[in-house]
Amino acid sequence: MSRTVRVLDVEQEIDPDHMIANLLEAASLLDRQDNPNSGTPRMTFQWYWALQAPETLPRPNILNVGCADDPAYFGALAMHYDIDDWSAVHDYFTQGDAHHLPFKDREYHTVLISDVHEHVKDPWQVTMEGARVAGHRLAMTIFEELRLPSPGQHIVVGQALSDEHSRALGYADRLDAQAKLNPERKGFPDDEETPHLVHINQFIDSDITLLLGELVNQGFVVETALKVMEVDLEYSAEHHWWNWLLSVRRGGAA
Repeated sequence: MSRTVRVLDVEQEIDPDHMIANLLEAASLLDRQDNPNSGTPRMTFQWYWALQAPETLPRPNILNVGCADDPAYFGALAMHYDIDDWSAVHDYFTQGDAHHLPFKDREYHTVLISDVHEHVKDPWQVTMEGARVAGHRLAMTIFEELRLPSPGQHIVVGQALSDEHSRALGYADRLDAQAKLNPERKGFPDDEETPHLVHINQFIDSDITLLLGELVNQGFVVETALKVMEVDLEYSAEHHWWNWLLSVRRGGAA
């Protein structure tokens, strides 16, 4: 196994080496489709599972939670869902809070929650809501945020760091930067009341294994539990930029 891939200490259904080979194949397919994000592990992971959703089901049969402006380029393949108003850039879009998804139990074949856990007040509840709506599979990518001081939630610190970074780039603060960098976004809730524009959570491997354990308790089977180095970028001498790549399916589902 490459030093850029780590395997979480949980029982998982898919052999990690086989999954890496699958992701490489998916990346090659996306390259041929000129997908701009095919080279990043987290985007390729999302697309790998999106491509497994049966085409015979009514479209869209994928729910993309925390879609923003669709950096994965799912387009009409997915129902896009976000707390901010991105309706100007999506064919299918619903605005709302990921803590309370306005969808029926098992309504979508595949639910993707990608780089959302770092932004929300209750990552556990967001996961359970995704699991509730997933008819077959829940796939998640979670960022390991190493700029925050320690594992846990750091709302004020995350906002202050973003304000500082935004001012260094010439913006008034993080809100000014968000508005000017994303003009197609029609608006977003008050970030003081609903913090979500920056990373406010830092996780460690044990947090992720607890999350997977609860999904297993609810009858899901862990398919994939990997941690990959997104890019060889160091925040310090010991810390690189990592993402967890996680997928679970309902027990009994082939």
